[in-house]
Amino acid sequence: MPDAWLGPPNYNSSGIYIGSVTTTVGGSSISGEWIQIRLPYTLYITTYSINANINGGPSWNYMFPKSYYLCGSNDGTNWTRIDNRSGQTCNTNGLNSFTAPTQTQGYSYFRLIGQQIGVGSGQGYRMCVCVGLRGTYRG
Repeated sequence: MPDAWLGPPNYNSSGIYIGSVTTTVGGSSISGEWIQIRLPYTLYITTYSINANINGGPSWNYMFPKSYYLCGSNDGTNWTRIDNRSGQTCNTNGLNSFTAPTQTQGYSYFRLIGQQIGVGSGQGYRMCVCVGLRGTYRG
């Protein structure tokens, strides 16, 4: 199984994902490109951050996920929604932090599924972020 999927930019002029990649989350098909993290232990998330300031330039808001799902799994196949948000905007430094809903289940795989990104004057952008996870782990 791949650790990430990357294809051609698949967002329309409003930043909405129009590609064909999907992830099944709790029995529902969620479309969007994704980034996946696999940890060698189980993590119960308390907070997470999304950093779109990859290139140090003003384009980070174009790559920041305005709408997304954060999901967890223990096998990389069966996904559970941890959090989902829409209408998000990127802070001026490119970094946003969030408090996760209380977790009763820990996971070793995490996937951020971008459904919409911010858009600028140009097109051809894709979600490009670093994801930070914080919480309690069990080895």
